[in-house]
Formats: sequence, C-alpha cells, structure tokens
Amino acid sequence: MRSIIVLLALLQAHLTVGQRSSVVKEHWRAFRGLTPEIIERKKIDPAEVEHLAIYEFADSIFTGREIEPYHNLPSLYLHGRPVQLGKRYQVQPAMQLKLDTAVLRSLSNLRHLIITQFDLREFPDELFQFTQLQGLTMILCNMESLPSEISKLSELEVLDLTFNYLSDLPVALAELKSLEVLTLTHNHFRTIPSTVIDIQGLRRLALDNPFGGEVNKWGRRWPYPICDNHIDWETDTTTLRIVLGNSHMERVMLPRDECGDPMYFNRAFSSQRWSKKVRWDMKPSPCPDPWPDRAFKRFPVPYKDQIDRGKCLCGLRGY
Repeated sequence: MRSIIVLLALLQAHLTVGQRSSVVKEHWRAFRGLTPEIIERKKIDPAEVEHLAIYEFADSIFTGREIEPYHNLPSLYLHGRPVQLGKRYQVQPAMQLKLDTAVLRSLSNLRHLIITQFDLREFPDELFQFTQLQGLTMILCNMESLPSEISKLSELEVLDLTFNYLSDLPVALAELKSLEVLTLTHNHFRTIPSTVIDIQGLRRLALDNPFGGEVNKWGRRWPYPICDNHIDWETDTTTLRIVLGNSHMERVMLPRDECGDPMYFNRAFSSQRWSKKVRWDMKPSPCPDPWPDRAFKRFPVPYKDQIDRGKCLCGLRGY
C-alpha cells in the first residue's frame, strides 16, 4: 500500500510542474485526504472535512455508508482492496465498482473524484451522473476504453487515466470545452490520439512513461501488465504540429525511446517556441517487446485469457 501511495505522490509532482490552476491544485490535494479512522482519532468535526480517503474498499457496490457523516464533501479518494495478499502474494482479481443511487444524491457537492485499483473494464455508468465534477482520476483500473458518455461531465477540467490500457479516445471527449489537463501516462497509445486536436482549451497533455523504475519496485503487488506508450510521431508529424500549434497548449509530455527521438524532434521542428512546449521521459523506455511467457503465470485467471499476445507489445515491468 505504502509503495503505491508513494508512486501516486511522484505522479502528482510530475504532472503539476509549473503554473497550475486552482482546480488542478485542489484536485491533487484529494490524494492527501483524511481517512475516517484519522478523523475519529483526532476528533475532527466531519462537517469540516474537505478531502476524504477510503482505502482497501472491498465491496463491489459503493453504498455511501462510509461517507454519511460528511456533509458537503467536495473531494473523495476511493482506493480498492489489495490484489495480492500475504507473503506469497496470493492473487485476487481487482474488484469491479458500482455506485448506489443514494450515493449520487448524497454527493451533490462532489467536485473531485479519484479512483484507484478497481477493475473498470465494465464501466460504472452511474459515475456520469456526477455532472458537477471538475477533476476525475482513474489510475490502475484496467480500462481498455473510455465511454463516450464522458462528455456528460461538462465541467471537467482535469482527467487523469494513468496506468490503464487505452489505445484510443472517444470523439465525444472533444465536447469537454473546459478540459485543460489530460493525462494518458503509461497506456497503450501508438499515435497521438486525433481527438486531442479538437480539445481547444487543452493546456497539458501527457503521453509519456516516466515511472518505469518505480513500477519495477512494486510491480509484483499489481499482477496485471503495465503498459508503455510508444508514440511513433516521426512517421507523421502532422498531429503533433497541430497539437503544439494550439495557442492554449503549454506542455506536451512524450516518451523517450526508439519510437520518438528528441534529436529528430529538434531537426523536424525548427520552432523554438514549440520545442519549449515538449518534455521527454527522464529515462528511455524499451521499444515494444513480446510478452514473456513466464509472466502469464502471475496473471489473475479472469484477465489472463483476454490478453491478445499478438497485439499487446508493451513488455512487462517488474517480472
């Protein structure tokens, strides 16, 4: 648990370098939410709690029983149960997540929601009823696609989908005129998704793989494969030129590997203004490798059978 929290803290620091809006700052504060146990021990008035964190949530339906004492809660961090237990790291599948309708009524003031370590391949559509959300983070959630209904979150400014299996984005995402920060770190992208061209207010786009070393340290505790983005923008620079040409764009983070060479970027893009907008991985990540056969022994059975070994070329970290 502690190692994953440390990784998320590093992720927060990585994504919030430089000037930040008040909404972005408020969203990352949700990572440091107080647990109900700490609130009770320190005798904090529940009505004064702004950032609540619930760890090792083990139910498949979030009924809201844990948040009943907290009125007007603006941010919630919901962390799933551990997927590996004991000294032998016994594997149990990540939990699916459903939201009870009572939760929707009780969280009318919720502005920031962070969800980690759940299985969201079957997405909880109830989440799209939180139309007032300004920040949404879903990390380590096994997401293979983002539903088009994301466009219902019309006030969304921060969307973080780190450590998932996304390879494309829905066209409807461009309807979020308020979206400023889009984080797709450690996913399965091979090109810059064309949808980002139409998000005119976007200020920061992350498609890099900055935490390879950290993933190695705790990868044994997350038995699902960790993906890397390999953006082959050199074969077609058009999309990247349009993204960098957006007047609102401040920072684009790209992976540093054989698929994207910073030296080639400097030759292909002579504009110094555009060069200042791009940041690269601190360390090169390996270019696509086949899945090692030995790694499949550690996967939870429900997911093992769904991996297409011919298409997934990210390789595995920590095995």
